[in-house]
Amino acid sequence: MSVHALPAGLDPDALRARLLRSLRAPSGVQLDAPNGTPTAVEFTPDLSAAEQTTLATLLAQAQAPARLRTQYTALRQWSTDAAAIAALPSGTNVSQAQIKALFDRFGKLCDGMADLLLTQALDS
Repeated sequence: MSVHALPAGLDPDALRARLLRSLRAPSGVQLDAPNGTPTAVEFTPDLSAAEQTTLATLLAQAQAPARLRTQYTALRQWSTDAAAIAALPSGTNVSQAQIKALFDRFGKLCDGMADLLLTQALDS
């Protein structure tokens, strides 16, 4: 038997459907005692290396909605910060550090969105 931890916040029904469609049904599901949230899935016999890769992909895809909300919130904050700098009166000094920090955050946002889009593309 192999046991595989599940990230928090997954939709159990959507995950079950993905497992049945792309892998196989788990032989067991471990639940969190207070609220019955799935915390791990069990497979007997153990998953092969290829099946483990498929499971990792499925779990990454299942996290996409939460990651999308996080990216959206970060992008809105970046947009607000960029607009505040752009709205400064002419002649106001903006430090190079402020501009660098803004562009560094934008680069991280782009990386996160690219990763999210790749995950979604793998799902289709």
